[in-house]
Amino acid sequence: WIGRTITILFGLWGIYALFLLVRRLFGEKQALAAAAMMAVLPGSVIVDRSFIPDPAMVALVVTCLWLIVAYLQTDRTRYLVAAGIVGAWGFCTKIPGLIVGLPAVYAAVAILYARPANWLPKTLKLVLVGVLTLVPVAAYYLWARHLAYTYPPYHFAGDGNWLWDDGLSRWLAQDYFLPKLKFHLTTWLWTLPVMVLAGFGLFLRPGSRDLANAATTDASAQERKSVAPWFFHWWLVAGVIYYTFGAKELVDNPWNLHILSPAIAALAGATLVGLFNFFNNQKRPLLGVLSTALLLSLIIYSGYQGTRFVYKPYADEGYRLGLSVQQITQPGDLVVSIGSSYGDPVPLYYSYRRGWGFPPPALDYDWTHFPADNNVAVAMFESLRDRGADWFAIVDQHYWELWQEHPSFLAYLDEHCVFKKQTSAGVICQIADADQLVQAPNLPRPSVAEDDYVTQEIHYYRANADSVSLVWGVNGWLVMPETQRPADTVITDKVMYTTMQRQDDKFVTTLRVPAGASIDYGFLVTQTQDGVSQQLWDAPADKDYQTLAKDDQLIEMGNVPQTPAAATETGEEEAAEKATEEATEPATEPATEPAAHYPISTWLIWGGLSIAGMGLFVLMRRNPALTARLEALTPHSWIYQRDLLRELVARDLKLRYRRSILGFAWSLLNPLLQVMVFSFVFRYVLPLQIPHYTLYLFIGLLAWNWLQTSLLGATASIVDSGNLIKRPDFPAAILPIVTISTNLIHFVLALPIVLLFLAASGIAPALPILALPAIVVLQFLFTLSVAYFLATLQVTLRDIQHLVTVALLLGFYLTPIFYDAESIPQRWQAIYALNPIVHLVNAYRAILLSNELPTLQPLLVLAGISICLLYGGYRLFMRASYRFVEEL
Repeated sequence: WIGRTITILFGLWGIYALFLLVRRLFGEKQALAAAAMMAVLPGSVIVDRSFIPDPAMVALVVTCLWLIVAYLQTDRTRYLVAAGIVGAWGFCTKIPGLIVGLPAVYAAVAILYARPANWLPKTLKLVLVGVLTLVPVAAYYLWARHLAYTYPPYHFAGDGNWLWDDGLSRWLAQDYFLPKLKFHLTTWLWTLPVMVLAGFGLFLRPGSRDLANAATTDASAQERKSVAPWFFHWWLVAGVIYYTFGAKELVDNPWNLHILSPAIAALAGATLVGLFNFFNNQKRPLLGVLSTALLLSLIIYSGYQGTRFVYKPYADEGYRLGLSVQQITQPGDLVVSIGSSYGDPVPLYYSYRRGWGFPPPALDYDWTHFPADNNVAVAMFESLRDRGADWFAIVDQHYWELWQEHPSFLAYLDEHCVFKKQTSAGVICQIADADQLVQAPNLPRPSVAEDDYVTQEIHYYRANADSVSLVWGVNGWLVMPETQRPADTVITDKVMYTTMQRQDDKFVTTLRVPAGASIDYGFLVTQTQDGVSQQLWDAPADKDYQTLAKDDQLIEMGNVPQTPAAATETGEEEAAEKATEEATEPATEPATEPAAHYPISTWLIWGGLSIAGMGLFVLMRRNPALTARLEALTPHSWIYQRDLLRELVARDLKLRYRRSILGFAWSLLNPLLQVMVFSFVFRYVLPLQIPHYTLYLFIGLLAWNWLQTSLLGATASIVDSGNLIKRPDFPAAILPIVTISTNLIHFVLALPIVLLFLAASGIAPALPILALPAIVVLQFLFTLSVAYFLATLQVTLRDIQHLVTVALLLGFYLTPIFYDAESIPQRWQAIYALNPIVHLVNAYRAILLSNELPTLQPLLVLAGISICLLYGGYRLFMRASYRFVEEL
């Protein structure tokens, strides 16, 4: 408790130091918001209560930055001396703190540039103190490295986890560890709401977020006129550089990411302040308070969920074992424990007893793993017995592992311990003398009688697979005894790999496992594509298949996409139903297989909703009084913008199809001709196994064509409308919206054709189609956000339109329009998912083709990114719009 108290105090110090730093840079209001965000970050809560050096490192380096900024703004040398002392202390606490050197250098350059008086003496002092700070840090580092490589276990923290250790190609093959990074950032370190707010903060105008007293003439406000506006941006740049060379170290030891938490908290706090100021400027302060309170509540709730998530998987079993130890032992007893990880003291923490983790920490061996030599393990245990150990407790998972891999050590325990209690968390026994072992109960064995084993036959169907290995374990991925494993089974990293035998169109294997055991399994598929052999992992996302062992059970799997989320049980219908009933977590239907032939009631419901919607539209059009009441509730500027948008869209449509015989039909002919060509090629020349390929292709082309024509038109919208731009008070920002809205009309007019194709294929719309407008709105926002950037750049750099044309051509082939996204090799899936259009196209297909709601998480992320980009693009567009007339 002493160590945790110290880290908590450092955590509180870090929050206050961040408040002081941000107040120096951006004012008191934003400083309060940043401190509040830092206090509720789930990563801060977890790290600051853990007995690790990270809270001290963060507190010390943030204090060092505050002192440096204070020196630069006040010319008081004592601030600089204190910064050197505190900085050296912080960097010696933990080396990753050195990344704050980049924002410190930026702050020095920015502030000295704004206040050039005496810049040379200040710079020399900064350099001198910086060198004096780094000298003890370098000496400490070299001394620690010397000790690590001079004495066993001859290992220095972080060895082998850097880019130069593995090479770039190996890291790229693992997607640069981005899936693990995303897991840490979104689940427990920062959470998704905080990351979205920080993303907004990146696009807020630096230096104007909040200067609470900027209009005053007091000395402190005058001091803050010379700030470093991009300070926290450079902090994140330093983090990106750190991740570039130390990605493996960061994802394996995610506590190191806490050094970036102050920057994230400051940027997220800037968004909260900006939101409040926006409503306050609109003379709606109550709405600003409510929205800010709502966001804070969401952050606190998601943070609470994150802390619960990170605790349970790691410590839950050790926690429950510790409570059982507390109940059965007496104060003063000494306990030897094996927790969820070897050497893990969690059971001791929660038993409120003194003792040792096993193996006990030492310098001459790796105590994070069980000794490979059982004689070494016995000698360690004997040394603890000699020191007065009274009890031994081990979590259930490691107990069964020891029976399988170290039976002689368990036999030793059986001779020197008295079994006392077995719980769902583990086994507890009392270390006893020889006279106490007479007729003592033996430790529980995992042995199972021969007639208690049952047969499980697994069939796996996969077209074009060269070989398939069943990756499996029982009762939490435990390894079966060698006598009960299939003959062609190998063990890698304590997991069983059984080669399945090909029989006709499937792969088959037979298992013998204890009746009622939980079988965890997945499939490692090897197949050749384009002459290259690839390995694919088939199991549900973030987990595995599971079933309970029953007598003569048949499990049939197969014909599943490579992505885990689309895994399913298939085969003969009756067998699939049987497997689904017996599985504890039945798989879902494949996302690419549409539901067939909905009853006529579905058509009636959908038709009734459509008629009701059209009737409401007609009623509003023919009832001027109702329309007038609605317009009375709308600000006058909104009405003006709406009417102008309507007129400009109508003008574009008339100009596009003037003197055209087919008119709007041309907007449908282009995608239909593309569908005909691609369907012929990929159904008859190079056939793709995609159900309802014509519909699959048509939906993707409609979404892509809307995006492509909108971006091309919006890029040139300002340049091509010079006569409008030169008119006084013309709202130039409406022109990209006009282009996107015009192409939206073509997209909407094509949807009835899609519905006709669906009806011809026996697929009727269902309730998920009500989510279609939300996807359309999301694509509109994303397209508009990109369009503002492109339209702004095109005014000055006329090459942008040609670059956009090339980029869209490449994007067409990098987006799953005419092929299945799941045909992408598994190792590239995480990078491929960064393409935002992938998620939009998948959403359209899920709603229209599969009658399913799309996956929500990537769409929420895309919505947050789109809003951030829209805000930044619009602000950039408006700032540059004053020069449009001159450029044109």
